[in-house]
Amino acid sequence: VALDAMEANSRVLFSGPAGIGKTMLAIETARRSHNAGRKVLFLCYNRLLGKWLKEQTADLNSRVITRTLHSHMLTVSGLSSAGKTSDFWQNELPLIAIDRLLEAKGEEHLFNELVIDEAQDVLRDTYLDFLDLSLRGGLSSGRWRFFGDFEKQTIYSAANLSSEEFQKTRAAQVPIYSLRTNCRNTPRIAELVHLLGGLQPRYSRILRPDDRVEPELKYYTSEAHQQQLLITALQQLYTEGFSGNDIVILSPRTGAACAAGAIGGPPWKDRLRPIETAGRGQIGYSSIHAFKGLEASIVIVTDIDKIDRDTSMSLFYIAVTRALYKLLIFMHEHVKEDILNLLNLPT
Repeated sequence: VALDAMEANSRVLFSGPAGIGKTMLAIETARRSHNAGRKVLFLCYNRLLGKWLKEQTADLNSRVITRTLHSHMLTVSGLSSAGKTSDFWQNELPLIAIDRLLEAKGEEHLFNELVIDEAQDVLRDTYLDFLDLSLRGGLSSGRWRFFGDFEKQTIYSAANLSSEEFQKTRAAQVPIYSLRTNCRNTPRIAELVHLLGGLQPRYSRILRPDDRVEPELKYYTSEAHQQQLLITALQQLYTEGFSGNDIVILSPRTGAACAAGAIGGPPWKDRLRPIETAGRGQIGYSSIHAFKGLEASIVIVTDIDKIDRDTSMSLFYIAVTRALYKLLIFMHEHVKEDILNLLNLPT
């Protein structure tokens, strides 16, 4: 309905919180444009999401190029190696890629339509200058669809423009289609999005029925205690019939610093893998940042050892909204009072 309603508009900003189906709409947009014969550039910021989107659009690759923004800029720039600093990714690489586009004589890197998922992450002048040159007619006159959560999920420092600033400087009079119906989470998980994630206003509607499965909050007193609680929870999930493919473990930490990465004893050491390398049947773990835009049947959030009103609530919001069916959150005992206050429960 959303895509049909905005079909007559060449440029549209689709805006809404996590869980309302923006990524599915972006994929369907790419599919419709492919069928209409357009050459489409389909981009996102996040590497894991980019990999998944590429898999989902593999049958469209005759006309649809699906990549992360940075991998596409590397392709255009022709660089054989990449820098490691944020300045390289945010400034140097875009400028090199822009120069290549200005020097290009053909139309290899010129597209009829631009589709961007998690668009809030690409609102940076250097990125937008590059995208402007990549689109026939540019951002002001070309055909594009941006799908983003401009309220809560701008967590990457690369983005330095708000959606209002983007509209004012790059997309004057572009229509905004607001989406607020949650089609991913159960009502009880959606309520936690509001309480812990600070989502305001709430979702207008929750499509999934109440399965009466409450999110579980577990408190630990030490790293060793948390690891034991995590192992016990995983054992219980396996007993209930779930497999590694159903479960993802998310943390504000990365690598061996997170609870899942620090588990060293059998059999769980062999069952737990970084999500990039997790094989069939293994449980993938990831930073919350890296998993943004994706979802899993069961989400376990670990290593919550401090509550910062801005950063922590943004990470809670992203982590909690990843869960389709079951959600477990592991928090240090010393944040219990803060959590109970957020939930409006007696301490």
